[in-house]
Amino acid sequence: MQRLGFCKAAVLLSDSVSSSGELAQLMREKLEGRVKIPGSPDLDAWLARRRNQIRAEMNEGPSRAIQLQDYYVFHHPSRTGWLSREAFNEYAEYLARRLGFLDDAFRRTEAGDLLVDVLMRSDEREGFEQGEPHGNILVLDTRQRVLFLYRLLAADGDFLLPYARSIASQFGTSQFGYLEAGELLPGTCREVARTFSDYAYTADDRQMLDKLDSTATRIEKQIAESIEKQGSGSRREQTSIPRLEWLIDLGLAQRQPTEDSTRVFALTEEGCRFAAKACSLYEQYLSTLYADNALMAVLDDRFYDLVSQLYFGGKAKPWDEGDPVDFLRPAFDALSKLRGYYLLRPLLLLANLNVLESKSPRFLEYSKARDLLESAYQAAPERFSYSIDRFATDYQLRILD
Repeated sequence: MQRLGFCKAAVLLSDSVSSSGELAQLMREKLEGRVKIPGSPDLDAWLARRRNQIRAEMNEGPSRAIQLQDYYVFHHPSRTGWLSREAFNEYAEYLARRLGFLDDAFRRTEAGDLLVDVLMRSDEREGFEQGEPHGNILVLDTRQRVLFLYRLLAADGDFLLPYARSIASQFGTSQFGYLEAGELLPGTCREVARTFSDYAYTADDRQMLDKLDSTATRIEKQIAESIEKQGSGSRREQTSIPRLEWLIDLGLAQRQPTEDSTRVFALTEEGCRFAAKACSLYEQYLSTLYADNALMAVLDDRFYDLVSQLYFGGKAKPWDEGDPVDFLRPAFDALSKLRGYYLLRPLLLLANLNVLESKSPRFLEYSKARDLLESAYQAAPERFSYSIDRFATDYQLRILD
């Protein structure tokens, strides 16, 4: 998984495209555009290690002309994660849509609006749009991390939670290499397959389970053959080498390069606690619910409790009294100019961020907000209107008074 921050670029550019090919081309043109920044020994050393650099970039007197994405990567704490020419196509085709920021026609969703119109800072947005070296779309602040954490778990939490737990159990906060992280992938694949094996009712379900097993077998073969030593031409087929940028972007891990390798990582203490707590909750729901409902139960019942502990010091208390419309109103006022109705989940996320960052931090879980809204509507239906969205997965809400 590549740097999550490139999703900001994809969503910003999506208004001008109708296909992944068009989006990839626009992203490539923007991110490979040249910017001039002051040179330094540190920058020159980094450029010398960067593959396929143009030699002239290191011989322009006091300035260096580098790609905009190289500016972003160099100023990112980990200094990794640039997109190759082939990776632009893969990124545009997959990640922003997989995380729900764009729909299948490459139009912004409510989550996409929330990301770029509300949570994206003006300096990073203007820097990207103008192609100027200020702001950094690759760096996620706390508010953006909360949104990406939710979208990642909603999309792939059935795999990511057990995998993060495996890393935490195996290494704690000690250093580990990318190959060591890859060795945990087969076991996680088979664990997920076992979790869902009793619920594989359709041919598509069984095909997915078979794919998990074949992926685990393929990774084990690649590890046995040390495929990572067979040259760069084989790397695009190396599923034994996981991309761990998402852990770094979310503040769950840090890159800790050594003299022998730049691909050395360590979970943060917060990352270890989050992996253990979130996966424990997930397993509790697995024991009482159908497997395909457990992940959503974690997100609906405990997500903001987890967020409070991970990013806000665990000081927030549950918001369990008062008017839910008042809790949601500031977020609705910020978002309603974009759409008349707004889905409750992204609306609640922004409302929680507003209160978690206040002097009296509180959080309101989705399941509780849903119940409170139902009661509030029965008491005063003239205050707001709401209904089930067209996919029957969320409420859509409009505050009237």
